[in-house]
Amino acid sequence: MTAGTNYSVKVVAVDKKDQSSEAGEASFTTAKEIGKPSAVKELKVTDISNTTATIQWAAATSPIGIKKYQVSVKESGTTQAKESETVGTTIKLTSLKENTSYTVTVKAVDNENQVSTPVTVAFTTTKETGSTIPEWSATKIYVAKDRVMYKGKEYIANHWTQGNHPDQSGAYGPWRLANPELSEPSISEWSASKIYVAGDKVTYKGNQYKAKWWTKGNVPDAIGSPWQL
Repeated sequence: MTAGTNYSVKVVAVDKKDQSSEAGEASFTTAKEIGKPSAVKELKVTDISNTTATIQWAAATSPIGIKKYQVSVKESGTTQAKESETVGTTIKLTSLKENTSYTVTVKAVDNENQVSTPVTVAFTTTKETGSTIPEWSATKIYVAKDRVMYKGKEYIANHWTQGNHPDQSGAYGPWRLANPELSEPSISEWSASKIYVAGDKVTYKGNQYKAKWWTKGNVPDAIGSPWQL
């Protein structure tokens, strides 16, 4: 029979004398063929770390409903994939290898166990830095060659210091960047003869200042100065 087609059936009874009864008739329509579910959409990877990642996608659709999703995770350079299932549209991967590429394939399964076309996405885990350098603390005393992290950058103490923000140290201040190539463009020393406008930055007595408005000849650390630390 063909799916989604009308059929008519007649039944006649015949006795031993080959006499036939009146025909009984019935009709029916075969069910329409239900196609496989749609493929998932917007498959993406978020929150990637050195050992974890989160896989997300938009739900697939089917006239008879989605039963589950099959998720396959394959590490680059291997032939065997790790299989898992979920009824939701997100899954967190754990115990991954650092600095390693992975391919993730997601398929939808409907309530008749029909499987959608697979959708694939690739990603690479991050590399563990292994840094043990502490964050800068305003209350801690530091001496020459001490190292700290501040706003994602590494600084080295030039001499004894306490409470001096590493990123406002200036050219002759107590801190210097461990990797100068990561620093912003150099900030010049304040000059009494130069005109500054709002947003301009200067260094003065080891501190960094930012102009609030147009100014010329106003010492940055003076009371009521148009400069702010």
